[in-house]
Amino acid sequence: MSTDARTTALPGDIPTHTTMPEPIAVDDIPRFAGVPHKVHPGLREIEETAVAWALEHRVIAASDESADDWRSQLAGGCAAYVYPESTVELAALWGRWYIWWFTVDELAIKYSMRDFVELVCRWDAPLKTGGQTLEGTHPMVRAFADLCRRTAELIDPDTYAVLAQGCIEAFEGFLIEMAFRDSGDVLKLEGLEPNGEYLVNHRRTFGAVYDYSIYEACRGYPLPSMLRRTPEWQGLLTAGMDVIILQNDLNGLARDIRGNDLKNNSVCLLHLQEGLSYPEAVETVKKAIRRRIQDFLSIENRLPEFARKHGLGPAERERFAALVRDLKQYSQGGLDWYRETSRYDTTHPHTR
Repeated sequence: MSTDARTTALPGDIPTHTTMPEPIAVDDIPRFAGVPHKVHPGLREIEETAVAWALEHRVIAASDESADDWRSQLAGGCAAYVYPESTVELAALWGRWYIWWFTVDELAIKYSMRDFVELVCRWDAPLKTGGQTLEGTHPMVRAFADLCRRTAELIDPDTYAVLAQGCIEAFEGFLIEMAFRDSGDVLKLEGLEPNGEYLVNHRRTFGAVYDYSIYEACRGYPLPSMLRRTPEWQGLLTAGMDVIILQNDLNGLARDIRGNDLKNNSVCLLHLQEGLSYPEAVETVKKAIRRRIQDFLSIENRLPEFARKHGLGPAERERFAALVRDLKQYSQGGLDWYRETSRYDTTHPHTR
C-alpha cells in the first residue's frame, strides 16, 4: 500500500477534511442471524405523540419545519423498532424518551461543558424523585421532569431505579466525551476490546443500562439483582451493546465524516490512529461485530446451565430467555430503523 493511501495522526490531530469512503448499505452490516423483522403496529401514532410532546415542552423548535425534520428522522418512532412488543402506552412513553435523548445528543455537540454540567445538575432532582421535584426553567429540565413522572407512574419502582442509574451513566458518558473534545484527545480504541476506553464509554452514551431496563419494563420482569450481577448477564449486555455501537459506526460513517465528528466513530479512528485505509478500517469493524456476536451466542448457549446454577424455575427461565432475545431484537430493530430514518443521511444537518 502506498504511503498516500495511509494516514497516521496523533490523537488530537483530526483533520478538517478527509476522503469520503463509499456509503455502507445496511444489508452489508453484520447482524445476528435469524432475528425477525418487527415493528410496533402503532409506529405512526408513537412518532406523532413524541413530536407533539416535544413541541409542547419546547424540546424541539416550535415550527413546522422543525417538526417535519424530526418526523423524517423517526426519532420517537425508533422506539417502535427496538421495543416492538411494548404496550401502546409504554411505546408512546419510550418514543418521548427517544426524542429527548436525541436532543441531548445534539446538545452534547453544541454546548460547552460548563453549560452541560449545569443541565446534568438540574436533572438530578426530578430523576431521584420520579419527577416530583423540578429545579430550573430550561425546557430540557422541565421535559425531563415530565418524563420521570410519567415513567414512575407506569413502571415498577425496581425497574425505575435501574432506568435512573442508566440515565446517570449516560450523563457521565457525555461529560467524558466533552472532556476529550475540549482537550483535543480521543478515547483509546485498544483494538476494540470489550474493556477498552472506546467501547466502555460508548456503552454509557448509547444507554446500555437505560435501554435494556426498558425491556424489563416491557416484559414486567425486573431482573433480580443476583442475576444482574452475574458475569453471564453482564457479558450478554456488553456484547449485545458492542454489536449495536459498531453497527451504528458503520451506518453513520459517511455522515460523521461530513460533519467532522471523527473522534466518535471507530472506523474513523482506525483510519486516523492506526493508519488503515477506510476499506481496511470498515472490515476491521465488521470483524469486531462478528466477534462480539459470537461472544454473545457463546454465553447464550450456556444459559440452560446458568438457569440450573441459579435455581430458575420454568417460568422465570422463560422470562430471562425473553430478555436475552430482546437484546438481539434491539440490534435488528436498530438496523431496520436505519432504513427508514433521515438521521444518517449525508444531506441531513449533522447529528450523531
